Amino acid sequence: MTNDMTQTEQVALLATPPDARDVAAELAAPPRRPLPWLSLLLAGGVIATGAFAGGVWYQKGNGSSAPTPRAAAPASGGFGQNGSRRGGQGQGGQPGFTRGTVKAVDGTTVYLTDANGNTVKVTTGDATKVQLTKDGKVADLQPGQSVTVVGTPDAGGGYMASQLVEGGAVGNRTPSGG
Repeated sequence: MTNDMTQTEQVALLATPPDARDVAAELAAPPRRPLPWLSLLLAGGVIATGAFAGGVWYQKGNGSSAPTPRAAAPASGGFGQNGSRRGGQGQGGQPGFTRGTVKAVDGTTVYLTDANGNTVKVTTGDATKVQLTKDGKVADLQPGQSVTVVGTPDAGGGYMASQLVEGGAVGNRTPSGG
């Protein structure tokens, strides 16, 4: 070929197919197969399960190093008839907790009525932290108040309290106003 082709020759060359095949039929798209929905759903489930398991594995190795408080999951005990949780039964001095309504306060001893109607004797000491809407003392508790006790269960079914919290919240609560 030379560079001296005329425009008419160039158009004629470009209009001629390189072979005798019908190019239009080859360029037409074949019909699509329907997506295998069941396979896609199962693959998604496998990926989600793998992601969840990987997250659990990562959290175990790199999660918070703070220990879980034993008061939240006592070694023994369970749920009472009305859904109240009662901590361990004094085995090995492990911490536990109970909830109830203050029945009476006698010096440093608090008597509670739990959700099952049982009276629970709670012994307190100088180190017992009492949280109302602000930090308080055992004498600040009034009959009828709902409290959560964190402490060590004793053999008699009572508790040696390390913390009494007004209401049902236990944990690192920041007292207001005090």
